[in-house]
Amino acid sequence: MLPPEISQAKNLKYLNLSLTGITCLPESLRYLPKLKFLLLRYLEHLTEIPPGVISNLSMLEVVDLSHTRYEDWVEFEALSQGLKALGITAETVQAIEQLSQLRLVMMWCLGIRNLPDLPQPHQLLLSNFLSSDNMSSSLQQLRIEYCETLEELIMEKGSETAGHGGDIVRRNWCLPKLEILKLMELKELKNISWSGLHPSAYFPTLSFLGVSYCNKLKNVTWVLKLEYLEHLELHACRQMERVIDDADEADAATDLAFPNLKRIRLSELPNLTVICRSESTFPSLELLDVRNCPALRGLPFNSETPTNKLRIWGDPDWWGRLEWQDGDLESSLQPCFVRI
Repeated sequence: MLPPEISQAKNLKYLNLSLTGITCLPESLRYLPKLKFLLLRYLEHLTEIPPGVISNLSMLEVVDLSHTRYEDWVEFEALSQGLKALGITAETVQAIEQLSQLRLVMMWCLGIRNLPDLPQPHQLLLSNFLSSDNMSSSLQQLRIEYCETLEELIMEKGSETAGHGGDIVRRNWCLPKLEILKLMELKELKNISWSGLHPSAYFPTLSFLGVSYCNKLKNVTWVLKLEYLEHLELHACRQMERVIDDADEADAATDLAFPNLKRIRLSELPNLTVICRSESTFPSLELLDVRNCPALRGLPFNSETPTNKLRIWGDPDWWGRLEWQDGDLESSLQPCFVRI
């Protein structure tokens, strides 16, 4: 519990209450006229923000409620002129619709989880859910997790129909500022499908992709098209056999350049046999981190892969079981290996 004397900190600009057991924001916060940053992450027990506390903080620029189960966001509309970034977790379709109505609030970080009221429980059409301008134009981080019935995540350009919140879904809908995408604990997810839109047009600035505990997902071949991707992290996807299934892409041989990819982290993938069957240069790669991927027997590099900055982290036993088609490549990569 915050002491009531907090109201006397008239010049306070930054307040971080994340990872605490707080259940209610104190009324005294309304008397912090210069507060600009309010971080309320991972507050599992927060149930109440008294009326007027948020709306009275006229200088607020950033409010982050990521991983916090709180869905009464009406007062944020009063801060629309000054609020530059809002981080929110939504657990129902109704909550996403309410967020869509905060038209002047710039959404910075959005977590979508559970969605027990999903109209089609096996499918999520992303462009419908994030159709409003306050989400699509400003969202930089998106997390989709714990949707137990979800089997397919559909990425399409949208159509001239009304989306959630009453906005019109534009034909060329995309997330132009999205940098981080995380898919977590989607245990029934089998497919991420694309319809009428190139992945790089959908996510033109995506630099980080993390996929974890998606046990039925067998590959993420579509990352081939993400030309600005810098960090790829795959963890505990038990049925994943290939990171890139080259057979899914007729033009895979020309697309396997990954011009900006710097880090690949692969862990707890028991059925992963290859990263990709075609060899590639990976001109920017600095780190390949492999942990507990016992079936992985080969690396996707070729003789032109730069090795001056490349580091390969892994278990010595795994490294010793790798199969090499080119002895010269093995010799060139040996100095890059770092045991963990």
